[in-house]
Amino acid sequence: MYLTCKVTSSTETEQMRMGYMWALAFFLGFLVGPAMHHIADVDPSILINAVVITSIMFASFSAISLYSNRRSYLFLGGIISSLVSCMFWFRMMGYMFGYSTHGMPYLLLSLFVACMYIIYDTQMIIEKSETMNMRDVPTNTMVLFMDLFDLFIKIVQLLMEM
Repeated sequence: MYLTCKVTSSTETEQMRMGYMWALAFFLGFLVGPAMHHIADVDPSILINAVVITSIMFASFSAISLYSNRRSYLFLGGIISSLVSCMFWFRMMGYMFGYSTHGMPYLLLSLFVACMYIIYDTQMIIEKSETMNMRDVPTNTMVLFMDLFDLFIKIVQLLMEM
């Protein structure tokens, strides 16, 4: 959380903020590294497939966002927030009443939300840079990196379930 606040801070230089971005990427990799090593020991093809699928999906959804009409996907913000809220309350009810929320439908819905985030965040970056001339490279890089990282984790989880 500290590093995300430092990346988005406007008081630091751009070079310093990119350094914080690299540190954030390192620590996220350090966080999921043991799980990825365990998955590679069990079935290394899961990670290879996850990288390929993540690359294709991220490129596809970014291209959808880049080549669509201006501001045509910004309505996704409301849909995303509603779905995330429903997923949160579903998970809380699962914890309170003791039923499992780790099924395939929940994973597919979270993957769908991750894909919508890629489209929405890319459109927001484009809109901010075109209308308000806000070209904040470190913050935009962090947003897209977090979308990519989230998509990769969701795909690994989905491939582990299959």
